[in-house]
Amino acid sequence: MLSAVVLALLVAVFGGLFAIQVRTRLRLVWLAPGSLRTDREIERTARFVWEVLFQSKVIAEKPVVGLAHALVFWGFVAFAGYSSTQFLKGLGIVDLTGMPAFHLYMVALVPFAVGVLGGILFLVIRRVVFRPEALGPLSWESVLIGALIATLMVTFLLDFGLAVGPSATVNWWLHEIVILVFLAIIPNSKHFHLVLSPATVFLKAPVLGDVRNLDFEKEEVGLETLGQLEKKQVLDAFTCVECGRCQVNCPAYGTGKALNPKRLVLQNEVALLAGQMEKRLADVYDPGVLWQCTTCKRVLRERGLEYRHLPASPAHVEDEDVLAFLKTVTDKSRTPVYVHCRRGADRTGLLPVDRLADIERPDHRPAEIPNQLRQLAGCSREWREGSEVHRNDLLRLKQSAGQGSLSRAHGEQVSDGQEGELRLVEFTNEQHVGERGRIAGEVQRTSIRQAQ
Repeated sequence: MLSAVVLALLVAVFGGLFAIQVRTRLRLVWLAPGSLRTDREIERTARFVWEVLFQSKVIAEKPVVGLAHALVFWGFVAFAGYSSTQFLKGLGIVDLTGMPAFHLYMVALVPFAVGVLGGILFLVIRRVVFRPEALGPLSWESVLIGALIATLMVTFLLDFGLAVGPSATVNWWLHEIVILVFLAIIPNSKHFHLVLSPATVFLKAPVLGDVRNLDFEKEEVGLETLGQLEKKQVLDAFTCVECGRCQVNCPAYGTGKALNPKRLVLQNEVALLAGQMEKRLADVYDPGVLWQCTTCKRVLRERGLEYRHLPASPAHVEDEDVLAFLKTVTDKSRTPVYVHCRRGADRTGLLPVDRLADIERPDHRPAEIPNQLRQLAGCSREWREGSEVHRNDLLRLKQSAGQGSLSRAHGEQVSDGQEGELRLVEFTNEQHVGERGRIAGEVQRTSIRQAQ
């Protein structure tokens, strides 16, 4: 009777710590704007079964590591009934441990226990000894969690060989206390994904990059403050396993830029738990990293789009730059073309407007280009001074590119056909374009919205 009271007090304390931490996180999800989409139920359910129950995605990307994670996950699922039965017995509610079915259940759990023990030892050794870059600095929290999981498996296996007596009692209490400690620390660790990831996978958009369009009529400009993160984004922040898979697959991070998707998610989590809802996202993240996200092409490829990167400087336009641009935008088999400047200023207007608008007219002069298009040229010094590359140069370059005709550039959209792939052309230059460039970019985006 005394042991049941002690266990009940421990359950109340550790269970209460778990409940308080989970309530804080779920409340933040609940209060976030937007909604959690559950449409396309069949697709979502199929993905849930395939990716959560069978752990297909984890195993496919890293077979050895993925299998180790899968063994641990399957073990957690298999042991749920065993742990619940032991707590029911310890609390004096009901004792099912003497039933033949429970004994068979314990025998069936042995392979799972061995698998979990092998998987967690492999993962801990990998974390401590090999320390993959994607996982970040060594976290002793991960080592502690690994030790707790290993202890659970060892105490379970020892239960088969220990006769009834003090040793068996100590072994039983150790097993139950480890579960309670694990319960209390898991919400504030990356292992909380064991609880949330099944729901997160189910709620994930069935199509990669399925992001709703901004409503320009309501003057939506995207997210500005932490409190504007939508429910699914907040849920993702608390589900992150910190595996570094997003980091490894990020082209910006792979080329040495400061952008690290994993770090963004973790910074969201820290700020959310601190209640900094009015804090600007630009202040939550490391300076300048959000602009580097434009270098990612994975979403484009998933959408069937072709991407071509054309480095260019508005201050020094080379023949090769113009020639490469002409060959890209006038390829009728791959139109229409969307021209995008990384910083939204000089380069977008420089080539489509200064070089392409009405160049087939013999009497074409820069001054005759409509004022709206002229504004799109941004802060380019060459534009204001009349351009260094004149009409004759453009005609010569067109001839080199083998082009017979070229349609007028309209804002950022250069269309020379109705069918074919969309090609995204991005101009980059690390040179700072200044405040005038920022203003020009605003004018540019306004013009596009009006044209649409």
